[in-house]
Amino acid sequence: MSIEDVGTIELDTSPPEVAVGTIRKRLVIGDIHGHIEPFMSIYKKEDPDDVIILGDYFDSFTVTDQDIVNCFKDILEAQKKHKKGEFILIIGNHDFHYMDLSETYSGKRNSYAIHVSILLDKCLEKKLMQYVYVDEPNKTVYYD
Repeated sequence: MSIEDVGTIELDTSPPEVAVGTIRKRLVIGDIHGHIEPFMSIYKKEDPDDVIILGDYFDSFTVTDQDIVNCFKDILEAQKKHKKGEFILIIGNHDFHYMDLSETYSGKRNSYAIHVSILLDKCLEKKLMQYVYVDEPNKTVYYD
């Protein structure tokens, strides 16, 4: 995927204008790494309007392959059932290295690499997940 294949927005560093009564509750979380219980506990307790997960669904030194895959599928199910607002899944580095099998970060598991690669490709194809690239020097965010 080239940089031309993704959307682009300019970063606006001014504070957002928010009308009284329009504030939304957002849950922003990352680094789940197969641990579904903490995420689901917070998600159910807080009942957010919007959810943004910053990636790293996979790889763990303490969770089994099957539990990690089931965790990701549970997140996809929560996304499907979420009716209040946005539920954005961003691809993290521990997810990306299953899409580009030449990449490797700590915890990468060859035992399920192909299975996870296919799963992530399907999620991208269905637009259930997205890439985000930040070009800090140019204050630009690229997203898919």
